[in-house]
Amino acid sequence: MAKINKKLKIGFFTDTYKPQINGVVSSVEAFRLELEKQGHQVYVYCPKIKNKKSSKKIIRFRSVKFFFQPEYYISLPFSRKTIEYLWQNDLDIVHAHTPFSLGQLGYYYSVIKKVPFIHTYHTLYPEYVKTYIMKGKVLTPQMVKKLSAVFSNRCDLTIAPSEKIKKLLRSYGAENTIKVLPTGLDLEECKPIINNNFRKKYGLHEKDKVLIYVGRVAKEKNIDFLIKAMADLKKVNNNIKLIIVGDGPYIENLKTLTKKLNLQKAIIFTGYFRKDQVIKAYQASDLFVFASKTDTQGMVILEALACGLPVVAVKDLAFINMVRQGFNGFLVRENKKEFATKVLKILDDKKLYHKMIANALKIAQEFSIDKITRQLITYYNQLIK
Repeated sequence: MAKINKKLKIGFFTDTYKPQINGVVSSVEAFRLELEKQGHQVYVYCPKIKNKKSSKKIIRFRSVKFFFQPEYYISLPFSRKTIEYLWQNDLDIVHAHTPFSLGQLGYYYSVIKKVPFIHTYHTLYPEYVKTYIMKGKVLTPQMVKKLSAVFSNRCDLTIAPSEKIKKLLRSYGAENTIKVLPTGLDLEECKPIINNNFRKKYGLHEKDKVLIYVGRVAKEKNIDFLIKAMADLKKVNNNIKLIIVGDGPYIENLKTLTKKLNLQKAIIFTGYFRKDQVIKAYQASDLFVFASKTDTQGMVILEALACGLPVVAVKDLAFINMVRQGFNGFLVRENKKEFATKVLKILDDKKLYHKMIANALKIAQEFSIDKITRQLITYYNQLIK
């Protein structure tokens, strides 16, 4: 059994990592960087993608594209050389960010080496299979719930990014220790940008009220709802615009819907942005809008708050601690009229709007990556002890 060290050797096992872009990658990278900043060593075991080579601390396994969703990869952890390197590296703790191939490898390493095994449940897999794997008719949501519980019960600790995920895991049958710990945010990345040219670049005028969505453009993100709500908002205020930042498999469907509703001049699709460009987009906007009900914690909501944006989102337990009713935004039912009413309430009431900006910044401070990572290290040390 590993002894408690002031500085730990931590293994992150994940089936998605750079250069891929998604919430799991953002979480893994945020924690990796902060753990190393605080003096610990982090080794990432991940798929080999687009000729990305292994390094001393980023160990890549041969992988193949996932048949049902080619933007994702399945790792094949059968390389003798890579396995030998893993077994020679005496980790103090294994932290899996996937229950699949590399998560399984991490689990067996922890058993053989007798070190603690932690898993963060990042993705709502029962919802995922309904959307991407033959509409959940072969591998059913109920089967996935059971498998999620079985894997969780193997762990010394499961981390849920939100209270929503903890409750769901319990309902699936997970009986092990579950702690709620969201991914923190590097608040320095969100500091005000001087000479932000985003509005000028996209032809937005000073009088325009800009709503922004940031994230993967996929069907489960429910962006259709935001576009349909825009049709109602435009009838009241013709200066309202919607910026959709991101890319994904559903983007052409959304462009078709935008054209159908005659909203081409009101909705701007920017495509994928680097992080610094995303921050510019947030800070050039007036309000963040979100309609997904499949997120595990809503990291983009936290980013928006850190950039001083009030939020209007479809109500979901995943971010109920981030968006506090009437304080820094509103959580509403999936109802276009109710959604539009709350958007207009914030935009039309200057006193309320500026109060919500201040409160948004205040809430973001509670989720700093420094603070959240220190809590994670506490969990690590408790398990090692």
